[in-house]
Amino acid sequence: MANDTIAACATGAVRAAVGILRVSGPDALAVSRAVFRGRRTEPRKLCFGSFRVDGEKVDEGLFAYMPGPASYTGEDTVELYCHGSPGLIAVLLDALYRAGARPAAPGEFTRRAFENGKLDLAQAEAVIDLIDSETRAAAKNAAAQLSGALGKKLSPVRDSLVGLAAHFSAVIDYPDDDVPEFFAEDAQKTLRDADAALGKLLESVRDGALLRDGAVCVLAGAPNAGKSSLLNALSGEDRAIVTPVPGTTRDVIESRVVWEGIAVRLTDTAGLRESADPIEREGVARTERAIRDADLVLAVFDGSQERAEPLRIPDGVPVIAVVSKCDLAPRLPAPPYDAVVRVSAKTGEGLSDLKRAMIRALRLTDVVSDGTAVTNPRQASALARAQERVRGAAEALSRGVTPDAVMTEVEEAAEILGEITGEHASEDILSAIFSRFCVGK
Repeated sequence: MANDTIAACATGAVRAAVGILRVSGPDALAVSRAVFRGRRTEPRKLCFGSFRVDGEKVDEGLFAYMPGPASYTGEDTVELYCHGSPGLIAVLLDALYRAGARPAAPGEFTRRAFENGKLDLAQAEAVIDLIDSETRAAAKNAAAQLSGALGKKLSPVRDSLVGLAAHFSAVIDYPDDDVPEFFAEDAQKTLRDADAALGKLLESVRDGALLRDGAVCVLAGAPNAGKSSLLNALSGEDRAIVTPVPGTTRDVIESRVVWEGIAVRLTDTAGLRESADPIEREGVARTERAIRDADLVLAVFDGSQERAEPLRIPDGVPVIAVVSKCDLAPRLPAPPYDAVVRVSAKTGEGLSDLKRAMIRALRLTDVVSDGTAVTNPRQASALARAQERVRGAAEALSRGVTPDAVMTEVEEAAEILGEITGEHASEDILSAIFSRFCVGK
């Protein structure tokens, strides 16, 4: 445990009905009593009293004392509940610092929880994912990871690899001892099972990206095709400027909706056409970049026209052709795309069909949010590296490579998995993770 006491505001320095100050460390109780006066300060019971600074009453509120190790950080912890005035919080924090606490670094409370064995590293990262979650599905997945869902999936895999490496080591180091005979087929089965388990987790990375960042849906088409009107209609707000003048949209405009519990970021873009205007050319370049990075493209065509040039969409990007302005006399034949929906942003015709088509194309109803969806790029990278080592070990074993070479690959795979849960995380990894946290968490 740390030998000093830290304090910070857990609710941020913003005006609010309630502010929470958090104090953790060996002197948490003494430091907190320097600013709080109440009749009782019983463990795990809220106590009403007054906050005093330099003998003067500045507020009334609540006091909660959680003795370690049964606390969030594993240390003695106190939470003080006052009114959420930024000025009042600053005054109380200053008093806590003068009483012996020091300002907490970003994420230091959660880092102490990790270092004291209250959370593994994947659970600690789930804390920031839960704070950052924008949708119910993202919050549900983060909460399940906070409960240890990912660690429960990884622990059997890592344990099997550690056991296999230990067996290799025993056979190599003690050939004359009574060590069970090594069977290559048993080792291959262990490696195959580990490969399959890691592969299943890696398959969830797409779901994790959707939960974390949402799906990016780009509306693209010629100027005045109806993209801005469609964006406004799908989002239910007047987000983009709509005029009969072609080329009104010069930049990327985004509106966020939530469908099936997943954020969908609808992106209106500049019309695709040749132009001598440098500003419009830059808008077209941004449109092309947005299309390349999209999870789904709505290729919008003006249905009141007799013909339209097909859009150049990169391979691998799902596309739905949207024929707009179907309330006018429809003249445009169906564009050459697998999915075509005719809509009217003005009357609402076809919008429900388009929404259903978008949900199907993005597979939003298939997104898993039970805590096994890998939402963290660091974790995804580690899983991929571990799987590579597991496959390398299996290949080496099948080629009859000496056991010590196979053991090296297996040990590296187990160590990489330890980076995810924290058994083998370097200081650089820990610093990078906890720097993402706000002060007070």
